[in-house]
Amino acid sequence: MSEIDTKYLKEKNVAALLETLAAEIVIQRPNDPEAFLRDRFSDGKEDTFKPSDAITLYVTMLSPVSAVALLALSYAKHNNQITGYDVSEINDGTPIPSDFHSTSPFQRLPALNHNGVGVVEAGAIAKYVCSRTSAFPVTPARQRARVDSLFETIQHLVLSEATAAVEERVFAPRKHQRPADNISVQASATRFRAALSQLQSAAHLFEDSVWVVGSAVSIADIILAAAVFSMHHVAGFDCVSGLEKLSKWWAAVQQEVFFVEGIRPLQAAAAKLYSR
Repeated sequence: MSEIDTKYLKEKNVAALLETLAAEIVIQRPNDPEAFLRDRFSDGKEDTFKPSDAITLYVTMLSPVSAVALLALSYAKHNNQITGYDVSEINDGTPIPSDFHSTSPFQRLPALNHNGVGVVEAGAIAKYVCSRTSAFPVTPARQRARVDSLFETIQHLVLSEATAAVEERVFAPRKHQRPADNISVQASATRFRAALSQLQSAAHLFEDSVWVVGSAVSIADIILAAAVFSMHHVAGFDCVSGLEKLSKWWAAVQQEVFFVEGIRPLQAAAAKLYSR
């Protein structure tokens, strides 16, 4: 090693870095230290989707949580994260595909099978397929955390009410052979509208652009779009009209190619529902 090399190592404090890594290895005690170090410094590219990947999404059509997964996959496809996927609809009374049980051991929907690996629940699926896109950026960490927290907030305050309304409007009458409880559906719609109003007036939202947060579509927009579509076109309540920022946002969402294509099977299912 030359004198120049030694000087460089001292200037960059490489010895201290190596000591830190050695301490981390001692603490973790991995069976394969070399593999541990490769993973430690991996940029994650090995986790990206490949054209040959087999991807199947299991959904219950008209379910708001399934709508989230459908829109997330459509977004990922149109942003070159994945090249394609299959959608398998599972409803009461329909045959269940053999690999669904291994994909979703607790029979939860939506569920994603990616090369034999199962990812279950709408939030997990959206974050999985949209990772490494601008919708759920890896960096900066602050922006990722902000998007993630908004996703969770919308899921608990907005999507939950859309889910309750659709459950009572569509699924409960089928399951229990009774008319829908319209008072219950109306109550969910009222809470949904209140949550949208609260979201619109929250500080730092819809400020940088028409989108919920930041200057581009994020998973917060994806889950909100699924909720608004479900409440409007499935439960039958327009809860956006009169809310200025939300109205502009909704108009913009409906122009996005990922939304137009991702929502198409849901529109067909809703049209079929109301044609009966």
